[in-house]
Amino acid sequence: MNDEYSTYFQQLLERESVAAKVPFREVRLDGWEPRKGDCHRNVDFWIRHHPENKAVRGWLFWKPDAAVRYLIMAHSVLDENGQLVDITP
Repeated sequence: MNDEYSTYFQQLLERESVAAKVPFREVRLDGWEPRKGDCHRNVDFWIRHHPENKAVRGWLFWKPDAAVRYLIMAHSVLDENGQLVDITP
């Protein structure tokens, strides 16, 4: 990994303690349901039908394993009038 990425991910880890815990909310729309593991498309679909909401792009963190390795995954959630909501199962 190059220095730029190392610095970026180190900065993410330093901010982990202030990360938001976003609650899950089950949603459906005219037969559509969010697909597991497809958060970006789920959020994009929902916003096309609810333009008053906004997409928030960020990261999921899992606590480190025994070798002190973190798992960090890109993730998308909704901003509904200032409230963050995760619609992806």
